[in-house]
Amino acid sequence: MVRGNKSGKNQLLVFISIFFISLLIGVFLLPSCVEPEDKSFIEKHLMLDTVMINSKIIQVDAEDSVAEAIAIRDGKIMAVGSNKKKSF
Repeated sequence: MVRGNKSGKNQLLVFISIFFISLLIGVFLLPSCVEPEDKSFIEKHLMLDTVMINSKIIQVDAEDSVAEAIAIRDGKIMAVGSNKKKSF
């Protein structure tokens, strides 16, 4: 009976595992090393205190518009819109 080379298969499996782990680490760490070009975009869109969705928000305007979502930062309303709108 001829047996396969398990040591070679194990080495290949270890190599592939290390490769993919290194790749994942690179994908998640490299973007954090790059200085963003537009800090105001990040501050406006990613640094929100509260985001409320699936709500009924009545706006005080001429039409008494109703919105579904609201984003708040530092006690100020940053955006109001629908649940489908991706502007938060």
